[in-house]
This record gives sequence, C-alpha cells and structure tokens, in this order.
Amino acid sequence: MSKRKINVAMMMSASEKVDEETSYRLGLTIREKIALIGAIEEEMKCEYIADETKIVLTNIIKKINNLKFIYLENKRTATKNANEAKKKKSLEKITNALNLLRLENKKPTVNLIAKTAGMSYNTVKKYQAEIAEYLK
Repeated sequence: MSKRKINVAMMMSASEKVDEETSYRLGLTIREKIALIGAIEEEMKCEYIADETKIVLTNIIKKINNLKFIYLENKRTATKNANEAKKKKSLEKITNALNLLRLENKKPTVNLIAKTAGMSYNTVKKYQAEIAEYLK
C-alpha cells in the first residue's frame, strides 16, 4: 500500500466521523487556494481512488472555488464595536455599584465595588482611573 493511498484512506475515515452539516471557514491566500486545488486535482488523477472519494474531492474543489472573501477590516470594526459596548456596559455596572454604595454610606473600594456590581476584582481594577475620584 503506497503512502498516498494511506493518506486518502485516513482522510476519508476522519471525514466520516465529522457531522455532515458541520462547516468551516478557510482563510486562504490566493497562492494557498491554487496550491490546494492543484494538490486535490493531482490526487484525483490516481487510479486507486474510489468513485465516492472522487465525488467528495470534486465537491471540495467546488467549495474552495466558491469561498466568500473575508473582509478583515469588517471583522476588526465589528470586534472594536463589540469591545466598546462591553466597556460601556462594565462602566455602567460600576457606576451603579458606586451609586448604591454612596446611598448606603459605605466607602467604595475596588473590592467592594466588584462585589456590589457582581464583577471580578480585575475588571473593576481596569477602570480604576475612571473611578479614581470616588475611591479617595
């Protein structure tokens, strides 16, 4: 049994274990895409490949050719927006905890704010500069 035949058999047994509906996004460069298609087409030329395997490989080539271009800038913008929303929510929780502690006439500390807000000490500590005037 040749090395190539073993690799194809391993590939097929691994793919059978994966749910048919599972899909993955590939971040391929143009050079990687061309190389991958070339390798698959070269593999399909071998005589020992079963018809079922050829169908799978043909479908893979079709999917590779139809991959959507991933706009990295859009992902960065979405991440930035999500982080800003998270910061705003955290500051809001901290401010609410500070107001509650003020109503109870308790001296606010990072630890007490964290407990009151239901947040971790480290998260509140990150915002210490913003709430420094209340911690004096």
